[in-house]
Amino acid sequence: MIPTNNHQRPQTSSSPITPAARAMPTLLALLATLGAIVATSPTIAAAASTAPTRIVQSDQPPPTDPPADKQPSPDTAAVESADKKPRPTESGDPKPDPAETLKKLLKAAEDGDAQAMATLGAMYESGQDVKQDDAEALKWFQKAADKGAPAAMANLGAFYAAGRAVKEDHKQAVEWFRKAAEKNDTMGMFNLAVAYETGAGIEQNLEKAIHWYTRAAQGGSAHAMLNLGVLYDSGQGVEQDHAKARASYGKAADRELPEAFYSLGTMYAEGRGVERNDSLASQLYAKGAKLGDVRAMDALGVMFAEGRGMPKSDEVAVQWFGQAARRGLPKAMANLGVMHLNGRGVPKDEKKAVEWFRKAKDAGDVDGMFYLAVMYSQGREVPRDEEIAIILLQRAARAGHERSQKQLHSIDVAW
Repeated sequence: MIPTNNHQRPQTSSSPITPAARAMPTLLALLATLGAIVATSPTIAAAASTAPTRIVQSDQPPPTDPPADKQPSPDTAAVESADKKPRPTESGDPKPDPAETLKKLLKAAEDGDAQAMATLGAMYESGQDVKQDDAEALKWFQKAADKGAPAAMANLGAFYAAGRAVKEDHKQAVEWFRKAAEKNDTMGMFNLAVAYETGAGIEQNLEKAIHWYTRAAQGGSAHAMLNLGVLYDSGQGVEQDHAKARASYGKAADRELPEAFYSLGTMYAEGRGVERNDSLASQLYAKGAKLGDVRAMDALGVMFAEGRGMPKSDEVAVQWFGQAARRGLPKAMANLGVMHLNGRGVPKDEKKAVEWFRKAKDAGDVDGMFYLAVMYSQGREVPRDEEIAIILLQRAARAGHERSQKQLHSIDVAW
């Protein structure tokens, strides 16, 4: 994948907490108000109540390293290195020799073949059969784009948008996205739509964003289908239409886009534009989770924890929260902390709860901030510190966390 931008990525907050400059209410008063609402049993934060997922990158998934348990052993690597003979494919034909393929592509590219140039760019971008090299990828994408290859234009734009092997330049990125889009390149259309939606490199224009998302969706882009669904779901730049949102999510799900199962599941979990159906929501979350979507993992954990649409199981909920948390989802980190704090599905462990609340807080999650404030206010596995607790509540409150706002209002502290 060649990403363009990631404006939806959660912002982290790792700066140290400093004492407030004004006098704070007494610790006893704060404890009383916190204890009245939180008591000893913080609740699971339902992922289904969050905004639908939106894709802000190109259609191709990023190259990833194989997991540790799939990495070749030194002995295996030595055998693979020694065995240079082409291997048969499923059809029985010998597998092409990567070195020979590269040689032929280079010859074709030197003879002016734009498709060969674009293919070389893609190989160097992903590290397929060659050492990954952004600068070399950029060179070949540029050559191919100059010769009018649409896919190379879209990829070149993505390099400029991400600042890969070139100075970040969103205006230049938009120019290349537009050239690709005008040649009916689906990725070019999609990334141009993203630029119009976010205002990256061009004046924000949701009407034009919808136009290009629609064109890209018609061209088969599952990511465009998803983003178009989000706009109809939220009513951004278009009249809110849950039926169209559901249809668009459904088309993306038909193409096995993991995020689409989360968004579609959320509609059924909340009864938004459809009759609420926890069983169907759980099935959709399960599909998205198995395909690797972290929000679906967290949402599925919530369904198991609350017994919605399936038998209640704290143990299974912990497993899904753990998977999402370890993949970096802040909300799941907070939920995993709640499970450790309350001893649900795992032995009660306030120290681990604090660790997960802190990780969630550092990743910008407001529930993580709130629960960590509770731990500081009550001195549970951290030093009792009223000032830190209030500062954490203020951070969460400024980000729109209602429970933090209510706590601060009850002790007459502004945020």
